[in-house]
Amino acid sequence: MRIEDGIYFSPTLKYRDVELDNPEVLIQAFRDRINGFYLGPIKKLNDDNDAFAAGLLCITTMDVLSRLKSNSEEVRKRYVHWLATEIPEFAQRLPGKKQILADIFYKQFRNGLVHEGRIKDGGQFSYIFGGMITVENQFMIVNPRQLADNIETVFNRYMAEVLTSQEEFQGFIQMIKRDFGAEIARAKRP
Repeated sequence: MRIEDGIYFSPTLKYRDVELDNPEVLIQAFRDRINGFYLGPIKKLNDDNDAFAAGLLCITTMDVLSRLKSNSEEVRKRYVHWLATEIPEFAQRLPGKKQILADIFYKQFRNGLVHEGRIKDGGQFSYIFGGMITVENQFMIVNPRQLADNIETVFNRYMAEVLTSQEEFQGFIQMIKRDFGAEIARAKRP
């Protein structure tokens, strides 16, 4: 993101100031990135009752977070696995369906919005229903406020694991290098 005086990794840190060899700075920078570019804006959209935009940003956030726990380049595999594992409501099956809700969400919501600019098969984001996922007449309805709360919980749990587990920290560092290493290196050039 370009903001007047440079290219920013997070709302408060430029790419050129990201230190791959300083765990504390790197973890804080990533936390700032997710909170500032994703979770904070989702909260604002939910506060404004803008369900569609909040849901769309939730989908993007889940794409980011699913990469943290997987080295798989197969998007569907990592996204569905992450969703079903990290947010248990998505591991359920609808009566008479073989697919779990995570797979249906991936196809209808994530792929529909990312590739076609629409939610397929009549799905929608709405605040009307109390649960996070409601299925009415075979239409999936997702409450983006509750989805965002779950995403934030998963993110905070992951960041706590990064701080306490060497294995999680190494995976985190690999992901940062894989996804942002080129940009960080380019930003550090004179």
